[in-house]
Amino acid sequence: MGLAVLVGNAPPREDLRRIIDGADFVARINTCAALGAEYGRRTDRVYLCNTGGVARRFIGSEELHRTIAGSGARDVVFSYPRVPLRRLLHCILRGKRGTGVDRTQALTQVLSHHGLRCSPMPQEVFDEVVAFVKAQPGFDGYPRRMPLWTPSSGGVALAHLARDPVLARHSIALAGFGFQGWEGHPWFAERAYAEQLQQAGRLSFLDR
Repeated sequence: MGLAVLVGNAPPREDLRRIIDGADFVARINTCAALGAEYGRRTDRVYLCNTGGVARRFIGSEELHRTIAGSGARDVVFSYPRVPLRRLLHCILRGKRGTGVDRTQALTQVLSHHGLRCSPMPQEVFDEVVAFVKAQPGFDGYPRRMPLWTPSSGGVALAHLARDPVLARHSIALAGFGFQGWEGHPWFAERAYAEQLQQAGRLSFLDR
């Protein structure tokens, strides 16, 4: 069985470069956390946020484009499928228009110039994460329930890796996952999702 590592953006607790660079497959999230430092350098795939103000900043960040292109990544998978009209309208009504804007086309245009293959997150993967989150006991009391909350790029990336047929015979290891950050992400549910994979023997934590 091979090893696939998903690297998040939480600060490193220990030097993991030997394990990460020696893995069969390495995916990173958004800013390619700590390339060349404790999280190593190997990168096969980058999961990139394609909505809202974060994606708008990514479009104009030549530094990010060079980092991804220079990381060795072969492809970019956007974190979110096309934003439905209902969500966009709710975001506009609540003064959060940016969080509902899909910037996939603009990101694809700038990243393709660097030779990167870009693809959308399959709708069924995103729907799986949403269904899992909404089924959690604490969801009804979550302060930013639908339609404004959204899974994190890391949460959706984990589901995508777990369903990737190419990696079906690989175990998944997480590094740099603190399950905390922006309040609009359902961290308690994403932690539960990862722990469910751990209990099934499919996932381990490298720095927990």
